[in-house]
Amino acid sequence: MLFKKLHKWNRESIPNYIEIFIDTLLEELIEMDPKGLYKKYNSGEIKNIAGMDLEVDFPIGPDIHLKWSSDKTIDSMYQDLLSKLKTI
Repeated sequence: MLFKKLHKWNRESIPNYIEIFIDTLLEELIEMDPKGLYKKYNSGEIKNIAGMDLEVDFPIGPDIHLKWSSDKTIDSMYQDLLSKLKTI
């Protein structure tokens, strides 16, 4: 619920606020994990990882919702984002 409260506060308090949600499967996040957080979680070094032992607080009604898939590149996601930003 923390993020929902934060998202609500942002919408009410920040002029021109745009919420962008990049919807990514947990398996993709684990595979891409540049900081090794999921590896550290799985080895017991750390706790409090969203999607593992913490519930994920997905945004409700983001202004832009992009769906990540393994066949997409960062460049194609960036282009998708730019296209959607132009419509806002």
